[in-house]
This record gives sequence, C-alpha cells and structure tokens, in this order.
Amino acid sequence: MTPSALVSAVGLVTEPVREVLGAGLAEHGFEFDGILWVLSTALIVEALKTARGNKSRAARMLGMERCLLNYQIKARRLEQVVDRALEAVKVAEQLQPGLFSPRAFVLKFFREGVS
Repeated sequence: MTPSALVSAVGLVTEPVREVLGAGLAEHGFEFDGILWVLSTALIVEALKTARGNKSRAARMLGMERCLLNYQIKARRLEQVVDRALEAVKVAEQLQPGLFSPRAFVLKFFREGVS
C-alpha cells in the first residue's frame, strides 16, 4: 500500500474510529487486542450483511480467501449471524423484490450519498 493510499484509507475510517473510542471500550475492560477483535468482527459482520450472506463476495470485500473467512466465522461463533442475514435478505426480497439488486444499491448511493 502506498503512503497516499494509506492516508486515504485512514481518512475514510477516522470518524467510525472516533465513535469506537468514544464508546469507552477500554473503560469496560477491553485492551488493545480486544478492541481490534471487536473492530475486525464488526468488519466481518458488515461485509456479510453487504454481501447478503454470500461468503465469497464478503471475503473479496475483506481482501481475504473464503476459507479464511469461514475460519474467522467459526472462530468468532458468527454462524448464527450469517444465518440471520440470509433469512433477513429472503424476507426483504419477498416484501420488496429487487431491493438488493446492484442497480438499487447504485441508485440509493447517488440519491443519498455517502453517510
């Protein structure tokens, strides 16, 4: 990663990091490794949600092999999260067909922008 890419990446996550620090995890007994574990678990969960439970797609988003994602899911006991995400996608698709189409996501992005 180039220095400018690193600066850009850090800039993208600065606000969420401030929120995590503001949550006071250290005051609740989390040490640095524990905070990293929470953040990396949140990344995995969000990638799985965004990928609508598709582990291959989520792994690509995270820049890892699917087998490593599967290992992380098992090690963090996230199987139920994956199952719930898949069920939620099925229900949402029944209620609003096409909700998760790539076109719908692009239109939502351009209408609402990045939050």
